[in-house]
Amino acid sequence: MDELEESGELTFYYSSPEVQHELLRPLIDPLQDLLSEFEAESDGKIKARFVLLDKAGQKEQEQVENDYGVRPHDIPVRTAFEDSVRKTYFSLVVQSGSDFEHFSLDDLIRDRRISDTKWEVELSDIESLVV
Repeated sequence: MDELEESGELTFYYSSPEVQHELLRPLIDPLQDLLSEFEAESDGKIKARFVLLDKAGQKEQEQVENDYGVRPHDIPVRTAFEDSVRKTYFSLVVQSGSDFEHFSLDDLIRDRRISDTKWEVELSDIESLVV
């Protein structure tokens, strides 16, 4: 982070925990902590923002989709009480000046099938994405 020449913004767009998939829910706080650390270590060059996009209005959701390509992900949910597909946000936009890069769910996590019905999910190497 010290070698950054331009200022930038890291914006994490996500869904509120009550609608977030149970495997993604535990990743929200660690990702926010990591982005906040990047901000703290950047000597004011980086601003970290966290946006509950499912709580935003449709106009803001459309704006973010049009500007950065951020869309909700369809995630299957199967429990004793629910068998459906949830639309959930989990994206990171790294912006510097007029340039930006959008990292979607597939970029931000690594998943591994443990059994036919169990998955393990962890954050990818986020620093390698944003630096």
